Amino acid sequence: ALRSASTARGFDLPPLNSLLAKLAEIIPQKDLPTNGGEEETTPPRSGASVSLEHSGITKANAGGNVPTAAAFLELLRSSGVVSEAEWERLAKALPKSALDGTAQDVARILIKQETLTRFQAAMILQGRAKSLVWGEYLLLDKLGKGGMGQVLLARHRRMNRNVALKLLPAAATRSKESVQRFEREVIAAARLHHPNIVTAYHASEHQGRFYLAMEYVSGHDLSQELRQR
Repeated sequence: ALRSASTARGFDLPPLNSLLAKLAEIIPQKDLPTNGGEEETTPPRSGASVSLEHSGITKANAGGNVPTAAAFLELLRSSGVVSEAEWERLAKALPKSALDGTAQDVARILIKQETLTRFQAAMILQGRAKSLVWGEYLLLDKLGKGGMGQVLLARHRRMNRNVALKLLPAAATRSKESVQRFEREVIAAARLHHPNIVTAYHASEHQGRFYLAMEYVSGHDLSQELRQR
């Protein structure tokens, strides 16, 4: 949990035209949080890839889950990712011609306007918009993955604070030993107070998945630090 070596680090984005070409590897279906709705359980079909070179969106393995601009916007509005006030501002700022385009066209515009991150747009294109809302947290990006789960960049909506959200893998929740190990980690993290150690803010359970919210510190991770040395 050292600041110089924390998985709560950010990292430089890969080239835009390849960001989601490796989507299945970067955010595998089995590890991403879900909210149990129909949109979350429909597996993407392989073989469909539409490049969006300007935004970095490639609809890799999405299989046309969200084919139209209207469908994309409806998923966004109903997901809870944006509030009604934010939706009204979004609707006013969105060019009318965008409704005549594809879902990818709208995604590109919203990324450019900084309304959505590339990660969020990719999830919505997969028809998994509701998975972006994690209790009080809104998922923004993926930071890393390890043996005890994955770490996502998230924003606490009430506090407007970015955190590194560590999620215990869904499969691990069925293991009493894994859950106990995660709980020990949470307790240990809560006892640590040092300028060079990330702070543990909050730990809880959401729809059967255990998570730990930690201080987010932007930068590069330990592997990048070691390579530079």
